[in-house]
Amino acid sequence: INRSDPTKTYPNPKKIGEGAAGEVFMAISEVTGRRVAIKKMTLANQNLKLLLTEIAIMKDSHHPNIVDYIDSYIEEEKLWVVMEYMD
Repeated sequence: INRSDPTKTYPNPKKIGEGAAGEVFMAISEVTGRRVAIKKMTLANQNLKLLLTEIAIMKDSHHPNIVDYIDSYIEEEKLWVVMEYMD
């Protein structure tokens, strides 16, 4: 998990969806100019193992039909998982 401040890299995220695991936002990277999707999930002991497993699978999965994992952060007790944005 990246320890830097994600709001500096991904300022002004716009909410584009919501699901059982959390909310999804779209932002543009200040570093690359790339549009990304950010899944923000509340950290809790009961879902921590599941979230870490999801990140591990995404980091190792590289295929045109699978969304690319970019990075993850912890901000205000929420896990941010930054992924490739898909229209």
